[in-house]
Amino acid sequence: MVNSLSLAILHRNQSQEITALIGKVPAWISEILIIDDDSTESELSALSKLEKSRPQVRVVSHALQNDFSAQRNFALSQARGSWTLFLDADERPAGAFFDKLQRLLEKEVIEESGEGATAFSIIRHQVFLGRELHHGDGGAQRLIRLAKTKAGQGRWRRAVHEVWDFPTNQVKHSDLTITHHNSANITEFIAKLNRYASLEPAVRPRQSLSTLLIQLLIYPKLKLCYNYLWKRGIIDGFPGLAHALCMSYYSAIVRIYLYEKHHTD
Repeated sequence: MVNSLSLAILHRNQSQEITALIGKVPAWISEILIIDDDSTESELSALSKLEKSRPQVRVVSHALQNDFSAQRNFALSQARGSWTLFLDADERPAGAFFDKLQRLLEKEVIEESGEGATAFSIIRHQVFLGRELHHGDGGAQRLIRLAKTKAGQGRWRRAVHEVWDFPTNQVKHSDLTITHHNSANITEFIAKLNRYASLEPAVRPRQSLSTLLIQLLIYPKLKLCYNYLWKRGIIDGFPGLAHALCMSYYSAIVRIYLYEKHHTD
């Protein structure tokens, strides 16, 4: 017997992406829980059609309020499965993802009385400029996305770039892999980075202006060297270089937003 599983997806005006993702979800998944953040009427209509076409689908409206961790914790409070898997609308399972997931949960039924894990990390590769990245900041990221629902409640931390915070001894690594189709082009990717950067001042500690200036002069260059050379983004060709430059830009713009907030407080 497989543990019951809720697939939780945060949503805002991405019905086409969600429809494509759900098309890959097998029937044994207990629940597909979509947490909608104030989508347009046409998008809500599309979600309503999804609910009618797939009995697993359940849509719940809840405002994001610029806090992704709070939104994920809310999703856990709504999930009905004994386990919850988080995927984003622009993420796609790779390879035999759901077959591996089913075997993993079957194994947990046997082991949950003793050796079973509370949470599992999965592997995520960014798809950038048409290429799946395997190095740099976008390659082979380890993210905790699968956990026991009750144990995971309230454990999501940070309003942006959120993490599911479990003690190390409760987490096992899995070979589950997904790809993240983050942006269609550079313009769209930069727009997303700008949005995330604008949220960072709310979650970062206040720093002196001199500290921010020093960081602004040093950190973006170090970020570029780290991702492109140390983490071998150079192997991913031009997309690897472009992604490394974008993340260096993000390092800079975050500190500019922090500087701006310092002056306006």
